[in-house]
Amino acid sequence: MNDFYIFQDVSFEDEVPVKYYLSSIEDTWAHWHKEIEIIFLLSGELQITVDDTKHELKADDIILINSNQIHSIKGNND
Repeated sequence: MNDFYIFQDVSFEDEVPVKYYLSSIEDTWAHWHKEIEIIFLLSGELQITVDDTKHELKADDIILINSNQIHSIKGNND
Protein backbone atom coordinates (compact mmCIF):
# COMPACT_ATOMS: atom_id res chain seq x y z
CA MET A 1 0.00 0.00 0.00
CA ASN A 2 1.06 3.58 -0.43
CA ASP A 3 1.43 6.23 2.28
CA PHE A 4 -1.63 8.20 1.16
CA TYR A 5 -4.94 7.17 2.70
CA ILE A 6 -8.32 8.80 2.32
CA PHE A 7 -10.65 9.35 5.27
CA GLN A 8 -14.18 8.47 4.19
CA ASP A 9 -16.82 10.39 6.15
CA VAL A 10 -20.03 8.33 6.27
CA SER A 11 -23.17 10.21 7.23
CA PHE A 12 -26.48 8.60 8.16
CA GLU A 13 -29.87 10.04 7.30
CA ASP A 14 -32.08 7.53 9.11
CA GLU A 15 -32.50 6.75 12.79
CA VAL A 16 -30.75 3.41 12.29
CA PRO A 17 -27.03 4.01 11.64
CA VAL A 18 -26.69 1.65 8.69
CA LYS A 19 -25.88 2.35 5.04
CA TYR A 20 -25.94 -0.29 2.37
CA TYR A 21 -24.91 -0.35 -1.26
CA LEU A 22 -25.40 -2.79 -4.08
CA SER A 23 -22.74 -2.00 -6.62
CA SER A 24 -20.11 -3.25 -8.99
CA ILE A 25 -16.65 -2.54 -7.61
CA GLU A 26 -13.59 -2.15 -9.78
CA ASP A 27 -11.00 -0.46 -7.56
CA THR A 28 -10.98 1.78 -4.51
CA TRP A 29 -8.25 3.92 -3.00
CA ALA A 30 -6.82 2.84 0.32
CA HIS A 31 -9.12 4.50 2.83
CA TRP A 32 -10.46 4.27 6.37
CA HIS A 33 -13.52 5.35 8.32
CA LYS A 34 -14.94 5.14 11.82
CA GLU A 35 -17.67 2.72 10.79
CA ILE A 36 -17.45 -1.08 10.50
CA GLU A 37 -17.75 -2.33 6.91
CA ILE A 38 -19.22 -5.67 5.87
CA ILE A 39 -18.71 -6.82 2.29
CA PHE A 40 -20.74 -9.74 0.96
CA LEU A 41 -19.69 -10.72 -2.54
CA LEU A 42 -22.60 -11.76 -4.77
CA SER A 43 -20.53 -12.69 -7.84
CA GLY A 44 -17.06 -12.40 -9.34
CA GLU A 45 -13.85 -12.04 -7.38
CA LEU A 46 -12.27 -9.29 -5.26
CA GLN A 47 -8.89 -8.75 -3.72
CA ILE A 48 -9.28 -6.79 -0.50
CA THR A 49 -6.22 -5.47 1.31
CA VAL A 50 -6.71 -4.73 5.00
CA ASP A 51 -3.73 -3.34 6.92
CA ASP A 52 -1.26 -4.81 4.37
CA THR A 53 -2.90 -8.28 4.42
CA LYS A 54 -4.46 -9.43 1.15
CA HIS A 55 -7.70 -11.42 1.09
CA GLU A 56 -9.08 -13.14 -2.03
CA LEU A 57 -12.88 -13.22 -2.06
CA LYS A 58 -15.16 -15.22 -4.36
CA ALA A 59 -18.95 -15.32 -4.72
CA ASP A 60 -20.76 -15.87 -1.40
CA ASP A 61 -17.72 -14.82 0.69
CA ILE A 62 -18.10 -12.19 3.38
CA ILE A 63 -15.51 -10.02 5.13
CA LEU A 64 -15.77 -7.73 8.13
CA ILE A 65 -13.49 -4.68 8.17
CA ASN A 66 -13.14 -3.15 11.60
CA SER A 67 -13.37 0.53 12.44
CA ASN A 68 -10.29 2.62 11.47
CA GLN A 69 -8.62 -0.16 9.46
CA ILE A 70 -6.99 0.98 6.23
CA HIS A 71 -8.40 -1.03 3.34
CA SER A 72 -8.63 -1.03 -0.44
CA ILE A 73 -10.43 -3.15 -3.03
CA LYS A 74 -9.39 -4.41 -6.45
CA GLY A 75 -12.07 -6.10 -8.53
CA ASN A 76 -12.13 -8.01 -11.79
CA ASN A 77 -15.08 -6.10 -13.28
CA ASP A 78 -17.57 -8.90 -12.50
